[in-house]
Amino acid sequence: MPHRRTLHAAAAATRRGSAHALNRHGMFVDARMERAYQQAVLAVTRSRLRLFGLLGGAVFLLAALLDAAVLRDRVLLGELFGIRLGIFGLGLLLAYLARPTARSGLDTLRRALIAFELAVVLGLSVITLNYHGAAAYRVVPLLAVTLAFYAYLPPLTRANLWLLPMLGAAYLAEVDLAYQLSPRSMAMVALLVLLANLAGWQLAVRDGRARRQAWLARRRVRREVRERRGAERSLRRLLEVCPVPLVVNKARGGDVLLANRAARLLFNPGRSQLAYRQANASWFFVRRQEQRAMLGALRSRGLVRSADVRLRTVDGAPIDVMLAARCLRYDGQPAVISSLVEITARKRYEQELHRLSETDPLTGLRNRRGFFLDAEAMLDRAAARPLSLLLMDVDRFKSINDSRGHGVGDLVLQMLAGRVRAALRAHDVLARIGGEEFAVLMPHTDLDDACVVAERIREAVGRHAMRIHGQRLPVTLSIGVSLVGQGRMAIDNALSRADAAMYRAKEGGRDRVEAQAA
Repeated sequence: MPHRRTLHAAAAATRRGSAHALNRHGMFVDARMERAYQQAVLAVTRSRLRLFGLLGGAVFLLAALLDAAVLRDRVLLGELFGIRLGIFGLGLLLAYLARPTARSGLDTLRRALIAFELAVVLGLSVITLNYHGAAAYRVVPLLAVTLAFYAYLPPLTRANLWLLPMLGAAYLAEVDLAYQLSPRSMAMVALLVLLANLAGWQLAVRDGRARRQAWLARRRVRREVRERRGAERSLRRLLEVCPVPLVVNKARGGDVLLANRAARLLFNPGRSQLAYRQANASWFFVRRQEQRAMLGALRSRGLVRSADVRLRTVDGAPIDVMLAARCLRYDGQPAVISSLVEITARKRYEQELHRLSETDPLTGLRNRRGFFLDAEAMLDRAAARPLSLLLMDVDRFKSINDSRGHGVGDLVLQMLAGRVRAALRAHDVLARIGGEEFAVLMPHTDLDDACVVAERIREAVGRHAMRIHGQRLPVTLSIGVSLVGQGRMAIDNALSRADAAMYRAKEGGRDRVEAQAA
């Protein structure tokens, strides 16, 4: 069965190919295809037949002037004029039937054309027989009619073409029988008639082939355009109902060609409509470097598999999306289709997780991880400028937790963070790196200035007792100060020196500031 289906498909393809084949007359081999072609070009055919009937009949009638100049027999002139007038009438009839508003179909036009051609052929034969010794005058008109028929007359049937060689053959027979020309003269006349028919036949056949091939090409283009438009309509309907936001824009320039309903809601959440035909894809990018990266990937690979980008709505509100894009052709031009998945909530969640991973939840300060990240960034920016470190520990904090409870201890740490923050500069980094241990990074600060700041912090905390639940609670700090050097272990070494200085402060009676140089 599969083999039989294959044979049937091959036979159908062969029939389709033969339907487009042209015969030696320049016409389609398939009769239905030929009729379809002639119906398609019927308006042009009518125009050519109308002009041919009018001009051909008029020229044939005006040739009566030549009859009057060559012939002297009045009776003969009247007969010839009657023939010419009849042919002129058939030309008028052909023009009438070929007028644009006529209801005559192809078959009527074919019959009228053959009748006109036969009348011309027979009329010329009769006129030539009556010219007697003046037969040479008919050679030029015969050649002119032959070439005119071939060049301009639309061959609606093969009979239209074969009538013209018949005309030439009839003329040669008449010349041979009636005028007894010399062999040389007869050969010259025969050669002229033969050349006229060969040249005219070639011209008519080539013109027929060219016109039919052009018609096939136009039909193929129209079919492709219909198919493309149908595919694009289907694509638009599919995109419109797709729940994923999809945008199609020009590859060059970025003008938006199509945005489905989900995309319109994404970029204009207040309304379901978006005037995307006046929009440009570049308008929606917040970060130009992300747009340049996407365009570079499209130029090099033709697609963007997945990229997190920040866009803006028509109101300017930022939205985070996961974008995937691919090059394609839309409406006959290079374009890019992009799918967008909003990830604003996910991005905020990730940012919050990132913040929490580097933030102390009790005091809101940087935690130990955040402190080391900021320290590395400061070291990269500091270069040769000094960077100082303060390490602080709350004196007798364990006794506060034991006597007052951990809740009070937490309040102490929170209030302490506020007081220390108030004594620092905006660009200093304060972090809680242990239970009751705090660290401060101070850029562009040498050891002496750092000690001054440490004293200010110690006094700000120790001078005024903290009031918690209506009770006064004195709190003091022991602070160690060190300079941060250079190198991969600079922060660890600075913390070790500051820790040693802080313990000297505790051993020296607490509520003190001690410094240790490198």
